[in-house]
Amino acid sequence: MFLGIDQSLTGTGLCLLSPQGEIVTSVTITPDALRDGERLAFIKRGVVSLLSGVEHAAMEGYSYNSTGHVFELGEIGGVIKVLLVESCTPYVVVPPVLVKKFATGTTSADKRKMLEAAVRLGHDFGNRDDEADAFFLAHIARAYAKNTAQRRYEMEVLHTLRSPPKSKKPKRRLRRLIPNAI
Repeated sequence: MFLGIDQSLTGTGLCLLSPQGEIVTSVTITPDALRDGERLAFIKRGVVSLLSGVEHAAMEGYSYNSTGHVFELGEIGGVIKVLLVESCTPYVVVPPVLVKKFATGTTSADKRKMLEAAVRLGHDFGNRDDEADAFFLAHIARAYAKNTAQRRYEMEVLHTLRSPPKSKKPKRRLRRLIPNAI
């Protein structure tokens, strides 16, 4: 089984795929009015309920250009990573642009394009974009574990995940000493 996780404060999408790539379960965990630790515990219970028998998982990485609630999003991501490690489930963290590229072939796809890509594969999630993202994350987990990518852009995503580009750290600029400065 392969698990896709699209964590969110308002709706965490989860999708469980069979080894053949068929949906076993697709659900959105909505904590509604819960906040802080209660919300994290609620989401944790939902993820734990699907972890049994999972061979590999993929979770969506953080959107570094997002504003607001970044610390809370980090908490959810941390809780899920700990769950995966404690259950000995291998996982890969997939940046949002790579999820979009795997699904549509382009890194700039909006929610509507993601939902349309799912419909083309025979799965109508209505307006539940969290579940559609989780669906593609589960497919990434399956492709990552079993090398089942078929399209060129899917293979490019897997290559990027396996061999991330080396970060180009800017060279540290040396400070110039000013004589007699206070």
